[in-house]
Amino acid sequence: MEYYRCESPDCEFVTMQEDLEVCPLCGGMTFVPVPPEEITPRGWLSLCREAARAGDQPLAYEFCCRGGDDPACLCEQGRRLYNGKGTARDLEKAADCFERAAAQGSPDGRCLLGLCFEKGEGRPQSWENAIFLYKQAADENFAPAQCNLGWCYEFGKGVAVDGKAAAYWYGMAALKKDPRGQYALGLCYLNGIGVEKDVKRTVQLCRLAAEADYRPAYYTMGELYEQGTGVKKDLQQAAQCYRWAAMSGLPMAQFAVGRCYEKGIGVEKDQAEADRWYSAAGEAGHLGAQVTMGLRCELGLCTKQENIDRDVMTVLWYRRAALQWFRQAARQNLSEARYRMGLYAEKGWGGEPCNRVVAKVMYRMAAEQGNAEARKALERLERRWF
Repeated sequence: MEYYRCESPDCEFVTMQEDLEVCPLCGGMTFVPVPPEEITPRGWLSLCREAARAGDQPLAYEFCCRGGDDPACLCEQGRRLYNGKGTARDLEKAADCFERAAAQGSPDGRCLLGLCFEKGEGRPQSWENAIFLYKQAADENFAPAQCNLGWCYEFGKGVAVDGKAAAYWYGMAALKKDPRGQYALGLCYLNGIGVEKDVKRTVQLCRLAAEADYRPAYYTMGELYEQGTGVKKDLQQAAQCYRWAAMSGLPMAQFAVGRCYEKGIGVEKDQAEADRWYSAAGEAGHLGAQVTMGLRCELGLCTKQENIDRDVMTVLWYRRAALQWFRQAARQNLSEARYRMGLYAEKGWGGEPCNRVVAKVMYRMAAEQGNAEARKALERLERRWF
């Protein structure tokens, strides 16, 4: 394999493309052959990214490993181990890479190691260690760590809830034009978290984040356009914003697109499209979408056939499909789904045998979550038994 280095002074960019015309780092236009032993860690990292863009993930992993103990290469190696890209997923080895980078003072390494401690992946779960590492990296003006630290203060993870501290750290990241920081600070202004409510500021920050292609910002802009909050109400623009966010796989945006097609919000009604987006959101774990798909199947409104001929899509099939969606939502402790699961067990719907013991358990669990219908059903069932 041949490698070519940019000849500009102080530029360490290396490529495998013999005919590359312009260096993407410095704009240099001259490339010379370079032997592997003379390639610097930064050169191996540029080769890693080039291989990744070409779709050769194993080669990309090999290149970042050849960068040795360079912090940037270690972080890239750790990310690939963490995500299983180009190599087998290994959370412990990923955390080892992040720790080696952090030990050299890398804010990226500290932030990534903090995430391992936060999630308990590759390291024992420890909010104390996560906060310590986030704070170290945030103090070095590393925007991702500032966002993580702000999130911890906003939701009281490892620290006491402190809206002002959350807004401060989001603001620090936003000052560096970090789209996640801009978006999070925008939500603070929308909800009055640590700052005075200012919807115009929310719109400004969310637009900046959306312009940087931060997809959750598109979703929030969709909500603002739909409600006419801070902007002129525009349902077509709302639907378009939801779609842009949904195309990145954001479940709440996929659910919103489904709702737009079901109700005709900014688009023509299209129940098949509604099912497609609801289904995508439900399969990604969105509770509202799972229950919505269950109800649509139960009522015979679902157009999704799953390779079953329309002539045999009977009430039984619809209820079987509904039961599958309710099960998914019930596993995530949604009271409405637990109530529906109880109803199906009591009635013997969805191809399952009648089981009042299961029904009673599901009703009780939903009732304990405050579901009024489940409470009535439980009382009705207990009166029958006694």
